[in-house]
Amino acid sequence: MPKAVKFFALVIAILAFHGNILTKEPGDKSEDFTLTSWEGSKYTLSEELKNKKTVVVMFWSTECPFAQAYNERAKDLYNSYRDRGITIWAINSN
Repeated sequence: MPKAVKFFALVIAILAFHGNILTKEPGDKSEDFTLTSWEGSKYTLSEELKNKKTVVVMFWSTECPFAQAYNERAKDLYNSYRDRGITIWAINSN
């Protein structure tokens, strides 16, 4: 096995044992980011937080039957919390 392949395998093994170093824990602050909607509108986390207390980011699948089972629940959560200073963003993972 070439040295480069062995080195790459070692790096992958070390990362696998130490977990994802980019993982956030509950309560950790996220870096700022901008999302673009399907119609071209831009949404920036720092700008949204100026107007809202909390931004919930969900990763959603329009094709997954398990995610689709939560459509009504997600809609109810949005309707329940939008007037309390909480906004919900759903990112289409497809």
